[in-house]
Amino acid sequence: MIIRLSAPSKTFLTGEYAVLKGAPALVINSEPRFTFTATKGDHSVSGIPKGSPAARWIEQRSSLLQDWKLEFQDPHLGLGGFGASSAQFLFVHVLTTFLQISVNRALEGLDLKSIWNDYQVLSGGKASGVDVLAQATGGLALIDRPNHFFKSNPWPYPELDFAILRTRNKVQTHVHLENLDLNPLQSLVQSAEKCAADFGNGNAETFLANVKEYSLALRELKLQAPETLEWIKALEGESWCKLAKGCGAMGADTVAVFFASADRADAVRFFAKQNYESVATTHNLSPGLEMQWSWK
Repeated sequence: MIIRLSAPSKTFLTGEYAVLKGAPALVINSEPRFTFTATKGDHSVSGIPKGSPAARWIEQRSSLLQDWKLEFQDPHLGLGGFGASSAQFLFVHVLTTFLQISVNRALEGLDLKSIWNDYQVLSGGKASGVDVLAQATGGLALIDRPNHFFKSNPWPYPELDFAILRTRNKVQTHVHLENLDLNPLQSLVQSAEKCAADFGNGNAETFLANVKEYSLALRELKLQAPETLEWIKALEGESWCKLAKGCGAMGADTVAVFFASADRADAVRFFAKQNYESVATTHNLSPGLEMQWSWK
């Protein structure tokens, strides 16, 4: 038997850090997709680092997985920033659910509360777990974890495009969170709630104003890396750029840049000139977790 799973790359649009105080988040889920293959046969694990939440989950269920070859494939080749670790945990959790219960139960719908609870235990409660929930949900996901509300949305602004740029800078998220003072993060909650509540309900300019407000709040708390601020300055110096924002831990790994759909060609030319790598755009939104299996 062969079981194949896939999940999208994720990028926090708004809500990073604020989710640690219970705020909602908007998360972009896009191509390229992480993939995972479980093949019945001699046990082995590849692509999942030792000590990660996914590796610990596998160790705890070794008797269940002793006859399975597990292979994780990262389309980003270890460069980080798009949710490899959370995708790994999502895959192995869903696989064991599939093996323990039934195909029918696996297809009825994910128990996201259970997945989140188990991730919290294995991550030591130091991560929000919103990444896992978002990648299970897909699309432009609205994740309101305390209220157990998870919704996949299409991109609602046809006149506005975005691109996700890879900076190739890196912050070790787990180390960063271990040393982070959580108290000042409360100041982000109201802005994160506003971004989530207004998303898709107003025009593009209102949306951009809300994201800008959240981005500035992150800067006020010194939660945007100096290198990211340089990227933002360069991008927002271009006439076609409406907004640039660092995303995720310290905004280090990726920058989201927004521009009018009519100005897409100008943006693409600028990215090429500056050797900026555009990993995903408005047209690369991708669905949540998918699973296939066969007996061959």
